Amino acid sequence: MCIGMPARVVSVNAASAIVEALGMKKTVTTRLLGELQPGDFVTVHADIAYGRISREEYDTAKVLWKKLLERKRRNPENEFLLF
Repeated sequence: MCIGMPARVVSVNAASAIVEALGMKKTVTTRLLGELQPGDFVTVHADIAYGRISREEYDTAKVLWKKLLERKRRNPENEFLLF
């Protein structure tokens, strides 16, 4: 199973975009979604933006990701916290 990271579109090129997720910026392909605009919200996995999400979904997912990553930081030996 894949877990999508919520991201905000920062800038857009022909078939890619720079997105920001949890303070990190990354270039992702956008071919599955068509036209995007800066400020749109998407889910990303393996450098592919594959779903559009609302601002509310982005905010909710971002909080959950932060909690998950904090738990992983406190328990680095537990490999299954991300599953």
